[in-house]
Amino acid sequence: MTLSQLTVEGLTRENGQVYAAAFAREKIERIHVHAHLLHLKLARALPDETAWPHYAAAGDLWEDADEDRAARTAALRATALLERGYPGEAVALLDRFTHRPELAVPHAWALLGAGRSAEALGRLQTLTPAQHGGAVTVAQATALVRLGRHEEAAALAREVRGSGPDAARATSVLAHAANIRGPGKKPAATPRSPPICGNWAAMRRNA
Repeated sequence: MTLSQLTVEGLTRENGQVYAAAFAREKIERIHVHAHLLHLKLARALPDETAWPHYAAAGDLWEDADEDRAARTAALRATALLERGYPGEAVALLDRFTHRPELAVPHAWALLGAGRSAEALGRLQTLTPAQHGGAVTVAQATALVRLGRHEEAAALAREVRGSGPDAARATSVLAHAANIRGPGKKPAATPRSPPICGNWAAMRRNA
């Protein structure tokens, strides 16, 4: 800081003498906390789509009521990063929320986008049997096929029914697995992998 800035911030006396270091540090810390409080107020006031940067800046001041909304805004921000082609940034963002099962699917897709398929599979395997869903099944199948476990991937992909993005991804997994096996080669019978949970699409709709 220049002397004029120090004066404006109240860190010098009128005669230009700088206050003791301990006092100055305390003053600067108060300014720091005040800035974080402003970010928290902005985060609470802004729409979910734009609130995350302010939640991130005020992370050490979150209250219990902020945790759920911060997770939702982080998921939306991570999705935007993935769509723009920045999976590494999405991973770094969602690494803060490994304790949130509802963010396992977007976290896994970010890891897959960053080429970290084994970690993506591990993230999905932290979920409990009560947290089943097609979104997780297809994400797990995608991780398996990228790890070369094609039979397991195909078995999981066949569990995905209906239409929509999950079904399209499951079809892609099946096509990739069939291409690796080659023409005329029948898939071997494989034990069904235990379903894992999560529904990223539903979570986004409810965000």
